[in-house]
Amino acid sequence: MFQTLGIAIIALIVSIIVLVKSSDIFIGAASRLAKSFGVSEFVIGLTVVSMGTSLPELATSIAASIKGDSGIVVGNIAGSNIANIGLILAIPLLFTIMKVGKKELDGVYMVIFSALLFLLFSTDFEISTAEAVILLLIFSLYMNGVFKVGKKLKEYQKYSASIIKNRGLNGLISAHFLKIRGSGKDKEKNISTIKALISLAIGIVFLAVSSKYTVISAIDLSQMLKISQVTVAAVLIAIGTSLPELFVSIRGIKKGYKGLVFGNIIGSNIFNILAIGGVAGLIRSIEVSNVSLNFILPAMLLFSLALFFLLKKKKPMELGISDGVILLALYVIFVILLLKFSFVS
Repeated sequence: MFQTLGIAIIALIVSIIVLVKSSDIFIGAASRLAKSFGVSEFVIGLTVVSMGTSLPELATSIAASIKGDSGIVVGNIAGSNIANIGLILAIPLLFTIMKVGKKELDGVYMVIFSALLFLLFSTDFEISTAEAVILLLIFSLYMNGVFKVGKKLKEYQKYSASIIKNRGLNGLISAHFLKIRGSGKDKEKNISTIKALISLAIGIVFLAVSSKYTVISAIDLSQMLKISQVTVAAVLIAIGTSLPELFVSIRGIKKGYKGLVFGNIIGSNIFNILAIGGVAGLIRSIEVSNVSLNFILPAMLLFSLALFFLLKKKKPMELGISDGVILLALYVIFVILLLKFSFVS
């Protein structure tokens, strides 16, 4: 579709920017609607924290599945998970220390299990519809356990409010919306609901368009550069959709939410594999390429295991500067090797 390399690169950058921003609009509108229908702030906040940041990856994977471009799907899932550990977690660790508790460690176990399961399902070079259903069932069981969390209610509320504010979704925490008083309560609530519905529709439209052109530009780039689609997705799309989360994580750490920043990254990785993999696989069976099966998916598992061993080598469990350097170095090595192995002859 795009005639030159420069135009394809610009199209990819613009598409990713619009994708991320439209995801914010969608999340904000959906959360306001949930609030107007009486859903608790805790549930809304936990949803934003655990799933909202993966919406760009979900939209891109759905668009790629509809087009039948499985390389984009696999690269998007695995590349985002690797970037979450090798960039989003590693970079803040260069400036701080994160103490990790048992609950967060349980999340790491779940990430390892999910990565291993996805790799095992891929050994026949395909994620079938039945396997996609299994991924979604496991995800539903996982979320059922997550939503039973009660002890850190206030902490989650504060952290989710911080994320909402940092991502420009201030309407979610405005006093006008959350504290409707007086005789005009119903009228104001109706107006807020209508505005939320309009915003939701706008978010959906821009999500659909931007995710479509993210996939198209990624495919064009892979053809022009003569590298595989999965490489473009695992590196360029993964980094592009992860940058906003990096800034949110850094700000979250500055505000003292280190444990929840870690939990957010872990939750995002679980969501990417189980939910996005499951939804994409339901739309169309996911074909897995040689480079994905032999390098990218094992690398996703390796990064998960590396995180686990870095945590377990210290008592009490914590991550620091040296761990950040190791994870960041692993990510650089991953990108270099991927580019080396994925060139199309």
